Amino acid sequence: MLPKENVEGTEVRSDGSDEDEPMLTEADIKRITCINFIKRELQPKFKRFLSQMENQKRVELAQMMFKTLFAFESSIENETRSIYGEEVKEELLHEFFRAAGQILFSAEVISEFIDLLSRVLKFSYVLFGSIQNSDKRHVSFRRKALLLERISACIHMITEKDHYNVRPKVCMEAMRIACKAIVADLVRRACEEPFEQSLLDTLTQRVSGLTKWAIRLCLKYELQQLDNELKASMEKNVVDLITKQIFNLVIVDYPESGDLIDDLRCCMQNNGGYGRSKLTETLASEVERRLLHVGVGTRDILQGYASAVDCLRRLDPTCVIMQHICSIIRAYIKQRPDTVRSIITYITGEKREELSEQLAKKRAAIVDEEDMAGVNDELIGGDDESEQNWRDWQPDPPDAIPGQSRRFRQNADVFNMLVSVYGSKELFVKEYRQLLAERLTKSWNRDPLFELRYLELLKLRFSEGELQQCEVMLKDMRDSDRIDRHVCNSLPFPISARIISAFFWPKIENEKFNLPDEMMYGLSVYGKGFETHKASRKLDWMTGVGCVEMDIELDGIIVSLAVAPAYAAVLTLFTKKETWTLNEMASVLEMDKRNVKKRLEWWQNSGIVAIATKSSDSESETWCLASANSKMDRLRGEYDVEDESSDEERGEDTAAVDALEQYWTYTRSYMANQEPLKPERLHTIFRMFASPGQQGPSLETVIAFLQRKVKQNLLTCSNGLYKVVKEASAH
Repeated sequence: MLPKENVEGTEVRSDGSDEDEPMLTEADIKRITCINFIKRELQPKFKRFLSQMENQKRVELAQMMFKTLFAFESSIENETRSIYGEEVKEELLHEFFRAAGQILFSAEVISEFIDLLSRVLKFSYVLFGSIQNSDKRHVSFRRKALLLERISACIHMITEKDHYNVRPKVCMEAMRIACKAIVADLVRRACEEPFEQSLLDTLTQRVSGLTKWAIRLCLKYELQQLDNELKASMEKNVVDLITKQIFNLVIVDYPESGDLIDDLRCCMQNNGGYGRSKLTETLASEVERRLLHVGVGTRDILQGYASAVDCLRRLDPTCVIMQHICSIIRAYIKQRPDTVRSIITYITGEKREELSEQLAKKRAAIVDEEDMAGVNDELIGGDDESEQNWRDWQPDPPDAIPGQSRRFRQNADVFNMLVSVYGSKELFVKEYRQLLAERLTKSWNRDPLFELRYLELLKLRFSEGELQQCEVMLKDMRDSDRIDRHVCNSLPFPISARIISAFFWPKIENEKFNLPDEMMYGLSVYGKGFETHKASRKLDWMTGVGCVEMDIELDGIIVSLAVAPAYAAVLTLFTKKETWTLNEMASVLEMDKRNVKKRLEWWQNSGIVAIATKSSDSESETWCLASANSKMDRLRGEYDVEDESSDEERGEDTAAVDALEQYWTYTRSYMANQEPLKPERLHTIFRMFASPGQQGPSLETVIAFLQRKVKQNLLTCSNGLYKVVKEASAH
């Protein structure tokens, strides 16, 4: 019990006057004297100690705390013995120690002391870990062990009832601060290491190591009381640290980062969605800064988009974060002129094996998002797994868009989300049909069996009839194979024709020129065989489409490769005579001179032909077969080496682009009064200017024309959108 409060100046009443004045016994006076000593001598020193230790290093702080607390108890003991005599009972000493605890650790200074004590506790954890891994024979081990023992003694003096007996919340609060800091450091270190197992498993194991340290300091009870709080602190630290690298985990490293994403999901779910909004904001900002700019190719953006869909579905089963991030990417990528073709190539080419698995799961038929506004979720079919787990239903998170269909959002997978970039299913089907036609008419890129399987999977996502034209195209391939088998025995050389139903196929660009007589004869024989099999029907050959498989022998080197018919026609001319001029070849083949030159240059780069005589006028140069060289040898065994679009063709077709100059004045005035425009919009306008029966400029030509104006500083291009420069519009 605390001794009676001090009443300074109070004396023992010796005369019997004033009965209201307190009567103090000699024992009371001795107690008051001891209390006054603590207040007068020790309390000011303790306050000075707290202020001086604020910026001290950890070792000095631990040493000084032990010395100060021990010295105060020694001073109290000496003062008590001087007042009561040498033979003082231990219980009386303990009573004054407890009184000192209440005076020194008052509410005025308790928060400062808790901060210092938490620093000492954090340091003791470092000491404890260092001792576990030290050689006991080394002098540093003894020094560290002694310091740890003194810290333990400080805890003992502060808490024990025979000493200062400070109320339990002091140590509890200091322990809470120290342990949270220790856990935060453990999380930081673990996140910097390569992950060989689950991050949460690793951290749980390391945090459990705090028990031995707490036992060493006699603070096991306090640690047990903090168990749930420390687990939550650990998980929140994991969320905070992983959020800083969320772009790499979602866009760059997925699916390798899948285990870490699972840990992140678990941490967020266990803590009521902690860090959700910050993670979404950070990822959105990083996506815009690092992914959505002109320096990143469309294919890379699509890869990031697909990774975001898969990864964020895994992180957030409600798919709210996925929809938010993907909408940002989708809004940007729609502005790029090559997006449509890149997506269909990505879906049906690079990503086709992975997406085939997703298609087979049949999450739901594709429905345009704007058509789903306000639709009852019960009307939308969900996947079987989610319907079986209806007991685990959870409400939408607070950041969900009001009125947005929950099932529509959760049924979205990579395929659905990629198709959604088009804005409508019809655009996707149209582009898929075009690409399918290109693949089916090129032997080196033809895989009808896969195309059939893929089409069957696509039909799971589209309504009946939307892919009917594609089905007819594949049926044409099967029918063509049967015709091939029927006429193969009568052919002078193997021919595999693609007999198409023109009404169901998209328009196929066909360059008209003269094939070699030998090839035309073979096609004629094939046509007659077809007519005997299909009475009253006749073939109309598209000689510029398809490929020719050739064996080329030059100076003992034989190369087998597949090229477009136009390239084969150019090379075959050298079997008729040794040298040709550009004009001669163009005349015989009835082919544009620029196209002849492009194909000659490709054969020249392949080491097959060479310039026999040079001239300042390229049309007067003569060409001949080259002697075998390293370039040709490099082609040995290669297939599909021919690329139909050369560098010149990819660049600006000067004549076609020049033809658009006549419309520049109109184009500039039109664009000056519009928002930034896509090339596709201008392409539509330019096609309206074409004469009846003419196709008009291609989209590539329009883009080349617009890029020319950008170089002339008459237009600006940002994210695939073109806008008139203000200074230019004033002229």
